Amino acid sequence: KNGSSGSGGTIHILDPSSTGNNSHGLGYSSDGNSNVAAAGGQSAKTFTYDAVFGPLSQQVEIFDSVKGIIDAVCAGYNGTIVAYGQTGSGKSHTIFGEEGSDDNSKAGLVQRSLKAIFHKIAESHVENNADNPDEDGSTI
Repeated sequence: KNGSSGSGGTIHILDPSSTGNNSHGLGYSSDGNSNVAAAGGQSAKTFTYDAVFGPLSQQVEIFDSVKGIIDAVCAGYNGTIVAYGQTGSGKSHTIFGEEGSDDNSKAGLVQRSLKAIFHKIAESHVENNADNPDEDGSTI
């Protein structure tokens, strides 16, 4: 979770009808906040996550929810983003984006994370050079 020492999670819900296969008979619903109810068999359970994304969510929305991990990595902490789920649920698409697309809006978490890390490195170099001018007054 952002801002705490505990671990949290984010879920991206794929509409089961989009895969054409809902063989486990599970149904998912979100309350629009961060709670997901999973119903299957004779019991239903509710799970709470840091963020919940529906099937119409955009890649940038999902990246924004994990951006704190990138900030922590740049500050020297270890960070991990894990995709877990049923086959065909969109894990690879979320992590890697749309293959062969030059459209930045379809970039996955890997591309967005690397771009953010390199942007922070570049910002750091600019700030360091501004704070440490060369002897002749120019920046390095």
